[in-house]
Amino acid sequence: MTHPERRPRKVLAITDGSDARTAHLTAAALAERYDATLDVFGCAEPPHDVKTLARLADRDPADLLEDMNTRHRAQIDAHLADCLPGRAVKLHLSTGKTFVEVIRYVLANDIDFLVKTAEPLTGL
Repeated sequence: MTHPERRPRKVLAITDGSDARTAHLTAAALAERYDATLDVFGCAEPPHDVKTLARLADRDPADLLEDMNTRHRAQIDAHLADCLPGRAVKLHLSTGKTFVEVIRYVLANDIDFLVKTAEPLTGL
């Protein structure tokens, strides 16, 4: 939010394949508190060797990506039905680098508040 007195109108929860239950519940509570809409964004990152996989499977790369997105949507739908039963949620799925697609979505949809699970600690 850019202005401290401005109430959020659009809340975005990121689902990233991990257990994002806490992020979804937090985003839903925030949206309910301020009577804001709740969007959920998921992104499938295609494998770097999708063309090779498609050739080995004798399939079109676009078909493989479509199948991947269909499975991804089904997983997210099941998770949201379990986590936020009866809650109206606008689900948006994208394909590409997650951080880039999230930024694009936030800018294109005038999102006021974003909720995402923390990345696990790695490295030293």
